[in-house]
Amino acid sequence: MRQLRIESSSSSASISRSSFLLSLLLVLVGATAAGAQTAAPTLFFTDLTSGPNSGGESVSGFSGAYVTLYGNNFGATQGSATVTLNGANCLRVVSWGSAWMWYQTLVVQLSSTCTSGNFAVTTSQGPSNGLAFTVRSGNIYCVSSSGSDSNAGKFPNCWATIPHSVHSGMAAGDTTYVQTMTDNKDDNHGAIVDLTNGGNSQATPMALIVYPGSAVQLNTTNSDTYSMRTPAVTGPLPGWTIAGFTMRGANAVDLDVNYVRLVGNDISCTGSTNYGCLTTTGTNNSQFYGNNLHNMGQSCAGNSAGCKLYENVYLAASNNTDFGWNIIDPDPQNTGTAGCRGYNTRGDQTGSGTDILSALVHDNIIRNVVCDGINLPTINPSDSGTKVYNNVVYHVGEGSSNVTPGNFTCLNIDSYATESGSVQVYNNTFYDCGGLAHPVSGASSSAGAFSIGTGVHATLTNNIFSSLSSSEPYIAPESSSNYCSAVTGSNNLWFGAGASPSCGNLTSSLNSDPLFVSPGTNFQLQSSSPAIDKAVSVAGLGMDILGTSRPQGAALDIGAYEFQSGAAPKPNPPTMLSIAVQ
Repeated sequence: MRQLRIESSSSSASISRSSFLLSLLLVLVGATAAGAQTAAPTLFFTDLTSGPNSGGESVSGFSGAYVTLYGNNFGATQGSATVTLNGANCLRVVSWGSAWMWYQTLVVQLSSTCTSGNFAVTTSQGPSNGLAFTVRSGNIYCVSSSGSDSNAGKFPNCWATIPHSVHSGMAAGDTTYVQTMTDNKDDNHGAIVDLTNGGNSQATPMALIVYPGSAVQLNTTNSDTYSMRTPAVTGPLPGWTIAGFTMRGANAVDLDVNYVRLVGNDISCTGSTNYGCLTTTGTNNSQFYGNNLHNMGQSCAGNSAGCKLYENVYLAASNNTDFGWNIIDPDPQNTGTAGCRGYNTRGDQTGSGTDILSALVHDNIIRNVVCDGINLPTINPSDSGTKVYNNVVYHVGEGSSNVTPGNFTCLNIDSYATESGSVQVYNNTFYDCGGLAHPVSGASSSAGAFSIGTGVHATLTNNIFSSLSSSEPYIAPESSSNYCSAVTGSNNLWFGAGASPSCGNLTSSLNSDPLFVSPGTNFQLQSSSPAIDKAVSVAGLGMDILGTSRPQGAALDIGAYEFQSGAAPKPNPPTMLSIAVQ
């Protein structure tokens, strides 16, 4: 399984992985001993959603695809716990309960007896939810520095390079596991890996996945602009899964791929050129799960426009996207020179065009951001598919003397045209929004927890808006002058900037201290928090950001965390450290 490396936030150089630091990290992400589990296991997502049950590396009679399951409450060791597919014990457990960000992973290998169905984990605390997996045909290949591109590419006779695998070896439905690499030479178009083909559809993607237990970094010298990209002359491509890589560059990832799954990668950028760290164009029907995006800098001196336009995550002209269980931490040391927005999706790159449909943004930790935490500036919610929930967004809108006027809020919503429907915003925790530590002199900038434009509506339900003072307003001053008619909702908690907003369409508001375990670092609720059992039911909201089932009491709790009686709080990942694949 992928191991962990602890990095200083000011550079990508590894700090020695002493036993003390590793133990500390395991505590921080909540990897408890199996005997101390207090909740049933929860599954969030997998790297692969389909693959063959044979034809790969043969170990003890198992030769199917390796699949990594991401979730929580697995326990640090397996013990008597089980993992099944379609109810059958047909899997070889490769690793169990490894720490990944604030949750855990386990890796299994399929056998020839496995059939399509749901993965499920069962511990002494009970069974998990299920995650669907389809057993299908396809080839399993490998890349290793000890291999040769003249080989067949099958275990143990692997290919030597990723480009050979991508351009000459794989076809739709095939998976390549990368053990090690021979070099980091530019494939083409300024990228270590240049994706110029793809799977036929979402059902038969091509997949590049780091082999369990290996460490593969693309762009080790940071001399190329991209770790991975799809050149504009090629896309959009159909069907890719990219999982488990460490990616570096000025613009580390630039994809033009429909049905892409970007899973469990560690991504960091210098920001010296181009327009973002993780960028996409036209990546419709795509998922971005479990990625650790951190230290996304931008050379801001004398280039205010460049600072504002360099984004940390920028999904352009991309409908039906799902962005969940990620960390976005572009500026851990609060220098003010990182990329502008944390998460940004818009109709195109020119500032005019068609509004985006169906953007899901959920279960993310977004912090230390110069401009907006979550920016939805061109949204069309008419299909009821745009939802923002279970996110923890804090220390956002910190500002920079080199950033031109704009939004400095935890959440901004707007649209090109006047749209019907409503963006659903529920059970988020917003804290320290729009401090604007370095305001632009003489400029009009919108700062605060939430801002909304004139052509779109939002429904705010069960959210915590916690400000440090009245200088961080709940509703940004540059919101639509009639914002009360643009927002509806209930059971939100407003604290720190005075009384709750006096909007008739916002009902049952609370105006008291939410009593976080540790404001600024741990946003779980103390046992006496007024947010406990004060939320209204939301259809489909079955768990919190930790995977704790909702509700735990008589009703749901307000905010991203559900209070669990008897469970020790688990801190958020530390602000000054980032977790990287090794």
